[in-house]
Amino acid sequence: MRYDYDHGRRDGLRLALAALAAEEAKWAVLLGEVSLR
Repeated sequence: MRYDYDHGRRDGLRLALAALAAEEAKWAVLLGEVSLR
């Protein structure tokens, strides 16, 4: 049971980091376009 909990928590963390990276990339593109103008 403990393994399942740790595994699920790790998957959740990985998902959160992936979402954060995608959000950061989106903003980098948006801010890059703004600064180029």
